[in-house]
Amino acid sequence: MTAQMAERNNHPRRGTTTPPRRRHQPERDPSGRPDTPPRTPRYDQAERTPLRTDLYLIAHCDDTGRPHLDKRSIAVGLAGAILLELLHAGRVRLGWHGNPDHCTWQRNHTQTTLLNATPTDDPIHDAAIGLLWRMGGTVETQRFIEQFATVNLYEAVRDHLTNLGILHRYHTRRLLLFRTEHRRPTSAVHPVKARARIRNVAALHQPRTKDTMLAALVTALGLAPYIRFKDHSTGGVKVRLAELIGPEHPIHDITKAITPYRLTFQ
Repeated sequence: MTAQMAERNNHPRRGTTTPPRRRHQPERDPSGRPDTPPRTPRYDQAERTPLRTDLYLIAHCDDTGRPHLDKRSIAVGLAGAILLELLHAGRVRLGWHGNPDHCTWQRNHTQTTLLNATPTDDPIHDAAIGLLWRMGGTVETQRFIEQFATVNLYEAVRDHLTNLGILHRYHTRRLLLFRTEHRRPTSAVHPVKARARIRNVAALHQPRTKDTMLAALVTALGLAPYIRFKDHSTGGVKVRLAELIGPEHPIHDITKAITPYRLTFQ
């Protein structure tokens, strides 16, 4: 009886055009392998987190969430990362002084000029653009970074990452009395991707522009000893940066502006 029922289920019923049920099998090419697209590492895709997110994750311990540097130094690095993001988006121009309306420019390594003051979808970018606008549109790069880093930038970036779900809060107690709040990554994927982008600068022939920017910020802040590579050393990053960016590149202007504010390790 069971064999007859199984045979009846494998044939279409009368008066219908329903084909017999078969298991779905992927199409195969002549070589016999399934026709599926090749996999690529996720950190090499075009979509990526902002520079400030990667820099924040690298500047903190993955397990405890505690900063490797003084928070003041991290805030200065975050201000430089945001300025590089605005440069990549075409909102500002670094290393030049002039009037965007009349297209008159003069080379000046210490100047930052605002090109587009329209609002963005990023509240932190809007805060940086608003400060540039209030400071006159053309300011000293080092002066802007110093002032922007003092407006609770560290806390603003940390809270923004917490709202996005990249960080989560946890508390520790000392002597059962003193309660301390820390933030650490919700997943190890985010800091691993951030460090992988630094590895791309040392390993790839033509790394992405944002990866080069991130590596320059990490090197300027002295965070290279905290990047753990399995098969690459951080010494190759400095060699590649010397080849990719020179004294005339805008990235060099940012790293030169944030280096004096680097404080001692905690």
